Amino acid sequence: MGRHLKEAFGALKEQSEVGRASKRGKPAEFLPVTEDFTRHPLCQQTHDLLTCWQGRNYGSLSDLMTHDLQLKHGKSVCSEVRCTLEPFSLADFDIRAIRHDMAAAGPVLDILGHSGGQRVSAELRWVRENAHAHPTPAPMPRQWRLVSQRRAFLARPNPLPAE
Repeated sequence: MGRHLKEAFGALKEQSEVGRASKRGKPAEFLPVTEDFTRHPLCQQTHDLLTCWQGRNYGSLSDLMTHDLQLKHGKSVCSEVRCTLEPFSLADFDIRAIRHDMAAAGPVLDILGHSGGQRVSAELRWVRENAHAHPTPAPMPRQWRLVSQRRAFLARPNPLPAE
């Protein structure tokens, strides 16, 4: 009984801290022309994810996905990611913007070059979460993870013109 009460109070305390940190968060946008862009953790996370996809390294790519997906599929998460992305070979990519619309989440806007020369816009939604897939804003120590959005990876009906 005592252990359960301690866990419950710990969860309430953490939820209170998350609420206070979330209220302090303000929407922000980072563009490649700003100094903070390349230092932003989502720039590196997105670069790592897209480099894994480009190199067909689905195991490392699946490690960057949300814990929800990992909890849902267990050990087969890598196979799920492979089945989703393998038909869409990534030739190149360009990270265009990082947006924080929430304290613990935000999209990264990219241009993806698929094999065959088709270039499409993509919005990759990231969330800063704990091991239980609960969003957790800074300064609490957590990790950015990609929220699985199949449509973000696939060609959109109105692809961008080649540059």
